Amino acid sequence: MGAPKAGLLAPGVFLGIAQDMGVMASIDQWVLRQSLKYCAQLMAAGKEVPLSINLSVDSLADMYLAERVAAALEDANVPARLLEVEIPEGTLMRDVGASGKVLAELHAMGVRISIDDFGTGYSSFAYLAQFPVHALKIDRSFVNEIVTSETSRKIVRGIVRLAHSLSLEVVAEGRRANRRWGGCAE
Repeated sequence: MGAPKAGLLAPGVFLGIAQDMGVMASIDQWVLRQSLKYCAQLMAAGKEVPLSINLSVDSLADMYLAERVAAALEDANVPARLLEVEIPEGTLMRDVGASGKVLAELHAMGVRISIDDFGTGYSSFAYLAQFPVHALKIDRSFVNEIVTSETSRKIVRGIVRLAHSLSLEVVAEGRRANRRWGGCAE
């Protein structure tokens, strides 16, 4: 077996394969532990930097996820308040009962929770009120078209208003950088 020839691969290239192979939860755990390790190094250098990681549907279905996250936080000596987990909108709806339980446990630990790619999935606003969510991350497809599409502007404005009415932060995901809106500014 020779050395890999493709070089670095974008996540979109291999994540589907990892999902099919059933190894996403293991990858999520590795990413969590590595990220917390770097976060701890920054803390040792006097810089407290929040950390946000994406979780797959496999991890959200793991009834021991909160225990695994707690152990990883303890091993790295990083406070839970510095960790934010991002859950894709559609993932929440796969098993609402299990998702709600796992998210409630993470929330009780002090971990922040955000719904990623908001506006592209099929979740119900009733479910949005049931989950312990701190932030909505508006999908980049709307944000990238905000200048050229009146419809996208209206959708983004509506999501921001909805989020603020629920006392949630909003992150507008785009090509260059994320912008976080707290408070009620639009």
